[in-house]
Amino acid sequence: MRAVIQRVTSASVTVNQTEISRIGKGLCVLIGIGTDDTTKEMSYIVSKILSLRLFPSSASSSSSASSLSLPSNPTPIQSAIHPTTTYKNTEDNQPDHHLTRGNNNLDQQEEEKPSSAHKEWTKSVRDIDGEVLIVSQFTLMAKTKKGNKPDFHNAMKTDLSKALYEELLKSLKSTYSEALIKEGQFGAMMNVNISNDGPVTIILDTNDK
Repeated sequence: MRAVIQRVTSASVTVNQTEISRIGKGLCVLIGIGTDDTTKEMSYIVSKILSLRLFPSSASSSSSASSLSLPSNPTPIQSAIHPTTTYKNTEDNQPDHHLTRGNNNLDQQEEEKPSSAHKEWTKSVRDIDGEVLIVSQFTLMAKTKKGNKPDFHNAMKTDLSKALYEELLKSLKSTYSEALIKEGQFGAMMNVNISNDGPVTIILDTNDK
């Protein structure tokens, strides 16, 4: 079984000019089912879809995955070009330019450090309550070593693959959330619109596990 997992800001499926599914932030997953696949391979793919940490620490279902966390009340930075002057005493009232110049440069360097709150590859789709769009795609099983015409003999026959595909959907819904799992139309000609976030695309093959 093969799965192409894409982190998206949105994705939708249209059949016969009618939109049948749409998701916001989450994952769009293309699924290819091979002749030797069983529920064992299906369970592995389901687990990976829900567990892979493809989102940053700042991500949530309603915020941009690429947004950075900035300090709410940043401390003003004093200019290194015009350092603040201080006075040693009030009698001679002579400015001392040596007391603050070095500290200003250090303060500026500290202020310019990026926030450590934002970390990539921290959250799974479950962690952010994201949506998942599953689309069947037998062409993922194509063999292209010989000639230029794709060979689809490694793809499971339609009736058998449909049963396993539906079992995969059932497992995702029961393990995660029925309301957050959307699907395309099995066996139909579909227009799949994907807004890939990153882009981030992960390819899984159960033969490689």
